[in-house]
Amino acid sequence: MTTEIWQETIDINLTGVWNTCVAAIPHLLAAGTGSIIITSSTAGRKGLPFFAPYVAAKTGVVGVAKSLANELGERNIRVNTVHPTGVNTKMLDGLGGMSAIIEHHPKVGPLYENALPVELVEPEDISNAVLWLASDDAKYVTGVELSVDAGVTIR
Repeated sequence: MTTEIWQETIDINLTGVWNTCVAAIPHLLAAGTGSIIITSSTAGRKGLPFFAPYVAAKTGVVGVAKSLANELGERNIRVNTVHPTGVNTKMLDGLGGMSAIIEHHPKVGPLYENALPVELVEPEDISNAVLWLASDDAKYVTGVELSVDAGVTIR
């Protein structure tokens, strides 16, 4: 892991989220209501080996979300996080070396296995969770870490 990779990952996945929230909050305050939904990861709920910068960033956004949920709740603004397992997207293309890492470190392999018999979830599975959090059906849900993880975080 290089310092450059660390910094770039934190800049995009933590500072970028913070900047987005800062840009959105005045509009939600003006509207008198709203919902902020931050995409974290199962890495934001458990320490995944070989991904320290990503884990740090995704854990960090959970702290940001919980802080904002407390700050903005009295203004009728809800803040939650969604925690996907592996999702069938282009992001996984960059993880092609995982098989070799797990082969070299077999004890960490189970940390990446879902409890349900599925390797990946589909983007729509995550979108549906986000849509629910944004809807009136979740009007009293704030500060929640919603896992859509096929059970990987219970392992």
